[in-house]
Amino acid sequence: MMMVKAVSKYHATVETNLIRKNNVGSFYNYVNCKLGTRSAVASSVKKSDGSLTSDDNEKAEYLTNFLLAFSQMTMGKSLLLTLV
Repeated sequence: MMMVKAVSKYHATVETNLIRKNNVGSFYNYVNCKLGTRSAVASSVKKSDGSLTSDDNEKAEYLTNFLLAFSQMTMGKSLLLTLV
């Protein structure tokens, strides 16, 4: 929780400094960066067999399997059971 507060305070400080600069161009640049869309998942994913896929269902299946395998390796099977 302390980290969340620190990050929030940092962002507030950045925004306050931006306002104090009184530079309209910097302000619009900041706002446009915040409003821009970002893709959460890459347009194509390299599967374990080396092939690329851009199909959303295949990417979701691959990433799910990867995360399940990772959680099983790092945290044991108890977490795996809570995810399924």
